[in-house]
Formats: sequence, C-alpha cells, structure tokens
Amino acid sequence: MPIYPILILLLLAGLVMELYPSSRSQESIKITQSSAQTLPDFAVITDIEARKLAFVDFMLPLITTQNAELTQLRQALIDLELNQLTPKQRAYWANIGNDYQEPFERHADLVQWRQAMLIKVDVIPPSLALSQAAKESGWGMSRFAQEGNNLFGQWCFSQGCGLVPAARPAGQHHEVRVFESPQAAVAAYMHNLNSAPFYQDFRQHRAQIRQLKQQTQLGAASYLSGYELAQGLVAYSIRGDAYIADLQGIIRFNQWVSYDQIINEFAVN
Repeated sequence: MPIYPILILLLLAGLVMELYPSSRSQESIKITQSSAQTLPDFAVITDIEARKLAFVDFMLPLITTQNAELTQLRQALIDLELNQLTPKQRAYWANIGNDYQEPFERHADLVQWRQAMLIKVDVIPPSLALSQAAKESGWGMSRFAQEGNNLFGQWCFSQGCGLVPAARPAGQHHEVRVFESPQAAVAAYMHNLNSAPFYQDFRQHRAQIRQLKQQTQLGAASYLSGYELAQGLVAYSIRGDAYIADLQGIIRFNQWVSYDQIINEFAVN
C-alpha cells in the first residue's frame, strides 16, 4: 500500500502554523499548544481574529489526521484482492461495510460492493469541516463544545447519552452527544457524512468530481471543494439552504479554500 500520500497528509498537520501571518498574538500561540485531547477555552482570547486563528490552528491538525485515516482505508479498498480474501479478511471487511451501512448482501458481488464503498470512504474537504465546526460550536465556545467536545452539533436519542439542550421543545427527547475528545468528535462527524443516508447527494457529487479528475487529469478544475460540496448538506440543518449559505460565507470570508487545494494534491483517487 502506498504510504507517501498518507505521510504527507500527516505532515501537513504540523505545517499549519506556517500558513498564518507571523503577527498572531501570544494568546493564540499559547492556547493552540494544548493537547488535542482537550478543547481549549477559546473565550479567554479577547481578540476576535486571534481567537479564530487559534480555533483553526487547533482544528486543522485534527481534520488532517482523520482525513489521513480515511485515505489509508480508501487505499486499502483500492488495493484489495477481492478474489483472494481469507475468511478472516472477509469478516473484517464485512464489519467495515456494515459500519458504513453498506453490507455485502446489498450487492450482486464484491466488485459492486467496493464501488459503493469507494463513494463513501473518502476525505472531507478541510474548509467544509472547519466551517461546520465554527458554525455548530460558536468557534469552539459553545456549552456543548466545552462540556462535551461536541464541535459539530451531533445528536443522540437515548436518555442520558449526552447533554440536554436548555431550549429543547416539549415532547422531544434528543440530547447533544458527548465525545471523549475533540478528535473523536471529528471522527464521528466525518463518519456521519460518509455513511448516513441523508448525505447521499454530498457523496455522489464528491464521487463525480473524483471521476472527472481521473478522466481529465485536471486537478485544478476538479479538486474537492468544500465550498461546492456544502450544497449537498441541506439535510444537516433545519435551516436548509440558509445554512448552506452560512457555511459558504464562512469559507469565502476566511479564505479557507486553500486548505482544500493542498489536501487534494495528496488524496488518493
């Protein structure tokens, strides 16, 4: 399995600081040195721009790490010798398929199953992940982010599974999910986009861009754009199109499209 794209993705996580102006405040630099297992208290940074930079500094390595894991799993799928699977390998991949809501039994053969899986197992553009994290967590300062590491507004539906929203309407039973770490929240968010039926349009559009890139070899014309792919997430919020406009506005205003261009140079086809 080629490891160079994966290593480069991980290295990008360590190069994030170089993408920002050298005038970043000492408050921002100090807070972003926190452990990835603990969400910093971003509210202590009083300067808004410094706070935003600290949030990106903290989040982007987590996003890059998770995308590297997805890249590794995707490459393993591509390299898989389907006609030579041992019983142990078959059981392993059956579990992976079930986890992505793509069981073997749904397909005529494993070739079709792999094609369906490759639509689901793929990277999430960093600009999109950043914009949703910023929007859903109030730039990391919301109660649910600070108390439960919930950076993407994800719900759960069994009593005691998370934090109860103060403004939850009468008769509703959802809670806001609690995660053991910010990295776990990023992993769950990406898995949600890659597996839940609500985001099929998002995944199909991403796959079409992949196919265009392979056919034309024009990376600049067909890279995975968070700004563009945001259009497939109408179901993420009851605000629908207005929510998509918010995400695209955040990406555009903060000029985050460059993160997508960087990661696309190394993500597998």
